[in-house]
Amino acid sequence: DIGETFTMSANGKPYYVSEYGENSLSVTFYNTSLDSGAAFDSSQSKLFSSVKAEYDSTKKCTTVTFTTKDKKRLWGYNVEFNQGSILIRAKNTPKLSTNPAKPLEGITIVLDAGHGGNDPGALGVAGHTGPTESQLNYLNAYASYLRLKALGANIYMTQTKDERLSYEQRMDMA
Repeated sequence: DIGETFTMSANGKPYYVSEYGENSLSVTFYNTSLDSGAAFDSSQSKLFSSVKAEYDSTKKCTTVTFTTKDKKRLWGYNVEFNQGSILIRAKNTPKLSTNPAKPLEGITIVLDAGHGGNDPGALGVAGHTGPTESQLNYLNAYASYLRLKALGANIYMTQTKDERLSYEQRMDMA
């Protein structure tokens, strides 16, 4: 059970700001008004005790506030825009394995070292010699890959060679 997705209708891609609290998530969408009706029924939610949308006519924004059940913490969230809809995906905290040798068994992680290809990042020591930022990032990501794999996690790396990936390519893997 990875989490839940809430979908709302919207025109375009409104600017938004989010605030993540101890047991809540608030997302404010500017220059848009969202329907605060049936789309926010939280009665079937495993994560949230309530989901409320409030429109502020002076600021021309709608704030959607998600309150978690039993003071549960979210593992994370994502806001996406897809063909006239806003999708807010809230993620459950993963359950760790009971196997002490492999505590991350059943957990999937995507590592992205960034840079690569024609974008080396910072260039060596003081810009002259030494490894590039992309090389150092890749080595750190690979070391993390080996350690997380040893702990039982399913690991994917966005890059396995020196290549430049678009933001969309990186996100598609995740």
